[in-house]
Amino acid sequence: GFWPQLREIQEKLPQKKQQLLFSATFPDKVAHIADNFLLFPTRIEVTPQATPATTVAQSIYDVPNFTSKLNLLVHLLTRDDAMNRVMVFVKTKEQATSIAKYLERLEIGEVRMLHSNKGQNARINAIHDFKGGDVRVLVSTDVSSRGIDVIEVSHVVNFNIPTHYEDYVHRIGRTGRAFKTGVAI
Repeated sequence: GFWPQLREIQEKLPQKKQQLLFSATFPDKVAHIADNFLLFPTRIEVTPQATPATTVAQSIYDVPNFTSKLNLLVHLLTRDDAMNRVMVFVKTKEQATSIAKYLERLEIGEVRMLHSNKGQNARINAIHDFKGGDVRVLVSTDVSSRGIDVIEVSHVVNFNIPTHYEDYVHRIGRTGRAFKTGVAI
């Protein structure tokens, strides 16, 4: 999705430069970008492609519908004090909005939402407040599943399971960073 921006940046850089590309996953699209931008690249893989971090404990709950999922989320947030900086990933911006508003009414801590309809300033402020520890729960679409570095995320909750395995790896990779442990549900 960032192809035009990458090309624009590339055109403004000097011809002689060293470029490095890091990616948690390396699908064919990323390989194609690398081929277009890098000259004689050397590829180094630390682990097989799309491998979840070993610092993330993963668990699953078999929940049949939206209401049950919401009730489980509330139960987890009210019963587990260790859930102090939580990212909840949802499929749509409408779900992000409705879940965030519902959680706000319960007064279980500060809640923010992130999705594509939020302005850039609102997104920046939400991430800043979340990083700073002022926000307990960040409800988001996949707009924040990549490229966001918040070291102290305690839990990632996949309210909806993503369609692609790589997206799941990116989502749960928001926790268990910088030699810390985390939990993915």
